[in-house]
Amino acid sequence: RRVHGVEGDVKTLVWTALRSVVYNLAYSNLLISHDDIATMKALVEYWIGPMAIKKDYQTGGKLHYTIPLSFFGAIKTSAILDDVSAIPLFAPDVPEFLGMHPSPELVFGNDQYLLTQINKLIDNIPQLSLASNIIMHPFERQVPFHKRSVTSLVLSRNPRVLELGVFASSSTAVIQNRKTIDLVEICHTLLQKLPRGYHKEYVIDRIEKTGGKTPFNLFILNEIEKLYKVIGRVKQALVNIKSVVDDYETIGDRLADDDVGVATALVNGMIPEEWIQLLGPTSLPNYITSINFIYDIAQRAAQLERILATGKERVPSYWLGGFMDASAFLSVLVMSQYHARSAKNLPFETLVFKTDITGRDKDHIRDPPQDGIFIHSINIWGASWDKSTLELVDSPPTKTPITLPAILLTCVPTTDKVIKDDYYACPVYHTRSMCQDAILYLDVVRDKVSATTWSRRGLVATLKPY
Repeated sequence: RRVHGVEGDVKTLVWTALRSVVYNLAYSNLLISHDDIATMKALVEYWIGPMAIKKDYQTGGKLHYTIPLSFFGAIKTSAILDDVSAIPLFAPDVPEFLGMHPSPELVFGNDQYLLTQINKLIDNIPQLSLASNIIMHPFERQVPFHKRSVTSLVLSRNPRVLELGVFASSSTAVIQNRKTIDLVEICHTLLQKLPRGYHKEYVIDRIEKTGGKTPFNLFILNEIEKLYKVIGRVKQALVNIKSVVDDYETIGDRLADDDVGVATALVNGMIPEEWIQLLGPTSLPNYITSINFIYDIAQRAAQLERILATGKERVPSYWLGGFMDASAFLSVLVMSQYHARSAKNLPFETLVFKTDITGRDKDHIRDPPQDGIFIHSINIWGASWDKSTLELVDSPPTKTPITLPAILLTCVPTTDKVIKDDYYACPVYHTRSMCQDAILYLDVVRDKVSATTWSRRGLVATLKPY
């Protein structure tokens, strides 16, 4: 509360100055995203202020943690050390302590310690059958095997946990001890699930019947071209691997290095890195199985096929996560609104997006709205959706991200968008690992809930549920 000046005089602590020092000098140069900056400001306001040093001040949400009494009154070092030592190990290392909620980015002390020790124990078991060098995979000598912790196979699918801790060499043996699936069977199954391509004449005919070369149709053409480039490469790799493995008469190295990498990933239950790079930032992470990757591609192709068949004006709702370039799709929407306003001789005004969570399930939407579009399958992190009140509420602890109902997305002039005091712009990213530039911002407003509360929750949305 009080600090000593240079010449020994006692000065009153200025909270605004302390907040400025903590934020500007300690953390500002480490933050890149505007959303991270807003969250850091909210946390500084929450923790550094006159309310945070009161005896009856409770923090940490459901933890009900209070500052030990030894910090008040006469300061005794021994009493402070005793109170601090009495705090359970890693007790504050939970999201609720900071007014936040769990997310894949958070790996807690207890979890990390436990997983690390388990990996060490497995490595030290005196059984030769667990040693990874006893069991070698046929493709392992040609392409380095990307080590996966046993946590990915036994305890956790958290992407951050997979990269942390001490790697147990027996993890390779654990992978080998799982049910063996023939590589030919994998390729055969994936080829059956892979969507078929379109004839060029069919695509051109549908484009002509739905308005010609409009900006929207040109965007759809570009999406089809990029998606089927991915499909073509996936099909080529699967066919190459299947033909080589099926042919028992010819021996020798007949697979290209890229195809060997694909085969290695498929055998180990992972998505090949080449496929992830082809699909870009909207691709599934490599710890998800390859069959889910093919299913995701099939869903993307199905959406493009519906748009081709019906045209823009008859599409009930759009799945932004199904586009390889969702930002371009939103840009096309804004462009079309500018053209529509120009055709009506309306004055030029800057347009912005306005969002409204409708509470309607995407499967119940049969027709598009009169103004704007419906988007669906947006995932929210740090909050939950109450179907009775149709509002965002606190997310239960350890709750995975929830999928929001359909959202009405419209373009309005900046003068028509009313910004209330409790307004929070919730950023929408491709995934939690792609949090640099937001694709869109959701309008979050709830009575008696300040915007800083959502910032402390780390409230964000993603196109994919990871």
